[in-house]
Amino acid sequence: MSGLQVKTYCDRNPRGLVRILFFAADEDYDKYLDDISDRILRLYPHVAVYYSRDPGDITDEVLSQMRLAVCPATMSFLSINCKARKLLFRKIQQLHIALLPIGMERGIEYIFNKICGEIQFLDAIGYLRELSKVLIYCREYDRSMWLSSETYRQQTEMDERFPDEWNELIRAGILREMGIL
Repeated sequence: MSGLQVKTYCDRNPRGLVRILFFAADEDYDKYLDDISDRILRLYPHVAVYYSRDPGDITDEVLSQMRLAVCPATMSFLSINCKARKLLFRKIQQLHIALLPIGMERGIEYIFNKICGEIQFLDAIGYLRELSKVLIYCREYDRSMWLSSETYRQQTEMDERFPDEWNELIRAGILREMGIL
């Protein structure tokens, strides 16, 4: 399996959904991808979980579209040879993408903080609660952006339908008061 892939609730079209990136050590994909992504999608059907086994498939452009990055923190992830940590972890931080590392093994917090820095580290149970806070913010932000773009679209359609003089009168509310519109 190569290339960027996406999972959504009930195989919905991912267009317009909040984008979450799942990345992990290669050895951890089979073990954690379905478990973590399915839990997220069951609780938050308005998101799309993107993933790729090859971290090289995830470009800066793709990363910049993500609202959240989730990774299972394991000894494999913290190993010297982990391409996902080497290529993606710092890029995600540099792009200011919310990052939720999930501790999947006992006693890994200390080692994780030594290697990755002091980052909020969640256990396998607490991450769903923290995830809800991030997703609620993302949904409200996306909704406000959609409303402003919808208003812009309606305004543009109005501008194309009427001559310029009428647009000024419409904006001023004069035609509506005269009963013309």
